[in-house]
Amino acid sequence: MKNDTQRVQSELAEYVRSGILTDITGARPERLPHYRRLVFNVIFDTLSSAFPIARKVVSNSWKGLVARFFSSHSCQNYQVWRMPREFMNYVLEHEKQVQLEIPFLADLLLFEWIEIELYSEPDIEIADTPHNGNFENGTAVLNPHRRALKLSYPVFTNQYDDMVDLKGVYYLAVFRNLDELKVRYIQLSPLFGEALMNINDYGGQLSGALYDQSKKLTDISKSELVDKSIPIVDELIQRNLILGFRK
Repeated sequence: MKNDTQRVQSELAEYVRSGILTDITGARPERLPHYRRLVFNVIFDTLSSAFPIARKVVSNSWKGLVARFFSSHSCQNYQVWRMPREFMNYVLEHEKQVQLEIPFLADLLLFEWIEIELYSEPDIEIADTPHNGNFENGTAVLNPHRRALKLSYPVFTNQYDDMVDLKGVYYLAVFRNLDELKVRYIQLSPLFGEALMNINDYGGQLSGALYDQSKKLTDISKSELVDKSIPIVDELIQRNLILGFRK
């Protein structure tokens, strides 16, 4: 690409982003606002589709929020589907007033972004795994398309009017159901949430992770913990979060 062409393209892109009009070689100033409007509409529609709940919660301030992102943030990723992550990070870093007004916005943006990320990420090949392996001594094979979240607000519910009053600690597993090819989530107890978040430290042994975490909460024997955990493990297998256990 010739240097002059690259310079003109950069100048046009800068105008489209910032709205500050400069002398762009060969451009017709009266037509430039149309380019900016069309590009902004694409950005607005993309982010509104990515964050439908956040858009509803932010309400009348949403368009202004997107406009500030559009004019001040230089996107680094060429894949449009990844832009919502950059928007989320922008809000966390630069929109402190909005976060003060909506304290649960950070959790909500993360929750909605994770669904996009899990749905869009490349498939990971999974070796055949028995579903009747030994939970107590086996190594858990987890759905590779998963995220374990520790949230301050239950943004996965529809209690947005009362959300500020519900501040606490909430554990959530978000995962791509490999049978349905849809993104699902399940709320976890603090015990299972912490165990799944730290399972790699135990070589994938879920029972060991659960036992160590349980010692921080209560005095229980490992065998009793295993017995009480089996129904939950069975449910997580049925839900497609745990794929099975290897010896």
